[in-house]
Amino acid sequence: MIDAYVVTESEHDSNLLKGLLPELLMGNVHIVAGKGRYNAESLASTILAVRRVPTVLVIDADTEKEAVARETESYLRSLLADAAAGVPFDITMAIPEMEVIFLQDKSILEKVVGREITGTEWLLFQNSRQALLDIVRSQQRTAVMRRIDALSPKDIDVLRTHPLIAQLSQFLSSVMTSSATNGHNPSHRTS
Repeated sequence: MIDAYVVTESEHDSNLLKGLLPELLMGNVHIVAGKGRYNAESLASTILAVRRVPTVLVIDADTEKEAVARETESYLRSLLADAAAGVPFDITMAIPEMEVIFLQDKSILEKVVGREITGTEWLLFQNSRQALLDIVRSQQRTAVMRRIDALSPKDIDVLRTHPLIAQLSQFLSSVMTSSATNGHNPSHRTS
């Protein structure tokens, strides 16, 4: 039985989360990739309304402007709340995109992009997350995913401390705990 769904915008984001979420949370969690943002939103809404299973939508804000991202998140919460009708759900928004998690640690970012990051670049990335995304995107996705797969358990633990991964893990943990104590009938509060 599936205890929760994680819906992402792309196969790339799904694969990234599969590598970063703690294994103990993954037992009855199904990660599905939409084909773009609107498809992911629709998919999450359908899962909540039809399957009645706790769901978390993980999307990119596609902007560095926090106010715009929060406004979008608020709109999506109201949209999913209507579909959920009491089923637990959450929205995890990456600002501006999922790859921002690599700003957790310079040495990990260097491993992911396959080259040294200068001090100037590191400062630039701290102030302009878009510059980081441009560097990551300039690499072949398969090469980046191979490097991510090769990260050490210690590196993965560092990435798991990023607020995006921590929020996602917390939601899944609470749903799994509710499911275990209530016989697969999660009663986690609706977001």
